[in-house]
Amino acid sequence: MSVTLRPYQEKAISALRTRIAQGRRRLVLVAPTGSGKTVMASAMVKGATARGLRVLFLAHRKELIDQSCSKLALFEVPCGVLMADDPRRDDYHAPQVASVAPLVRRLGKLPPANLIVVDECHHATSASYRKVVDAYPDAIVIGLTATPWRTDKQGLADIYEDSVLAASVRELMDTGALVEADYFAYDAPDLHDVGMVAGEYNQKDLALACNTSVLVGSIVREYEQHARGRSAIVFPVNIEHSKRLVDEFNAAGYAAEHIDCETTKAERTSAMERFRTGALTILSSVGVLTEGFDAPRAEVCILARPTKSLSLHLQMIGRVLRPFAGKQRALVHCHAGNLLRHGFADDERDYALTATPDRVVAAHTCPACFNVFRALKAGHCPNCGTLIALPE
Repeated sequence: MSVTLRPYQEKAISALRTRIAQGRRRLVLVAPTGSGKTVMASAMVKGATARGLRVLFLAHRKELIDQSCSKLALFEVPCGVLMADDPRRDDYHAPQVASVAPLVRRLGKLPPANLIVVDECHHATSASYRKVVDAYPDAIVIGLTATPWRTDKQGLADIYEDSVLAASVRELMDTGALVEADYFAYDAPDLHDVGMVAGEYNQKDLALACNTSVLVGSIVREYEQHARGRSAIVFPVNIEHSKRLVDEFNAAGYAAEHIDCETTKAERTSAMERFRTGALTILSSVGVLTEGFDAPRAEVCILARPTKSLSLHLQMIGRVLRPFAGKQRALVHCHAGNLLRHGFADDERDYALTATPDRVVAAHTCPACFNVFRALKAGHCPNCGTLIALPE
C-alpha cells in the first residue's frame, strides 16, 4: 500500500535529516495529536531499513505498540515485537517494536539498532528508558511527542539536543488536518484541600473533591443540554469516579462504558472498537485513551479530571480534534478548571526543549452559556451574544 505524506510531514522529515547531517544525534519530532507522528516515524523507519539499518521502536503501552505495528504495515515494513509473550516476536526483522520493561531485563542481550525511535518521549525521562537508550551510544535517537513538557517544569534538553516542530495546532486547523473546537467551562471542584505529589494533584485527595453528586450530575446534565447523543470521551480522576460517571450516563439513557489498565484485553478492545463504530456513545477511561488512541468519530471531550500537566491537558483535548465525515467542530466540556489553567489547544506555545511554558493567553467565561473565549465581539459573548462587561 502506498502512503502519501502531507507537505508538513515531508518537511519535518527533511528537517530531521538535515539536523542529523549536521551532527545531531538525539532529536525530538514535535507534532500535535492527530498530525501523524507515527506515520512520519514509519516513513523514517522505512527509509532506514531500506539502507540496511536496524531500528528499535520504543513505546510504553500495548496500544502504542499495536499502533506502531499497524502504521509500519501501511508502509509495507514487517516488524518484530518485543513485549512479554507477544506472539509477533521475530528477531529477523530489521525494525523491532518493543516495550521498555523486557528490554531492561535483557540489557546484556539487546537487539542491534542504528536508529531508536521513542514514542511519547515526554515519558522517556525515567531510569528504565535511559538505561535502554544509553546502551546504544552510537545510535541516532528520535523522540516523538505532541507535548515536549513535564510537570516538574523541566524540559527535555537534558536528554535531547534539538527539536523539529512539524506544525502547530493552529496550522493544522487552518488546513483542515484538525477540526476547530468550541470550549465551555462549568463548575470546577474546590481544590484547596488537595495536596501535590511530584508536581501533580494528589490522586486520592482529587477523587474526594471530584467524585461528588453535584459535580457528577453537572457533567451528565451539561452533556444532555449541549451535546446530546454526540460521541464523547470522558477523562475522570480514578476508576471509582469513572464507573460512577458511566452509571449516571447509562441511567440517563446513553450507551456508556468504562475501561482502564486493569480491564481485560478483550473487553478493552471490544469497547474501543464499538466506540469507533458508534455502537457505544460514551467511553470513560482512566489512563488508557490519553495517548495512542485514534477515534476520529469522537466529538466531545469531557474533562472531569483537574491536572497541573499541560501535556496531559492537550493530550486529552487532542482526542476529539481529528476530522471525521459530518463532524464540523469538536466540543470541550471542562468540569475541572483545566481550560482556565492551561488554555486552548491552538494557543501559541513555546515548543523549546528547555521548560514548560507558562500560560500567556487570557481567557474569559460567559456567565450565561459558560463559553470560554479569548476576546469579545463588540462586547458580546461570541457564542450566545450575551452582553458582557469584563473587569478592567
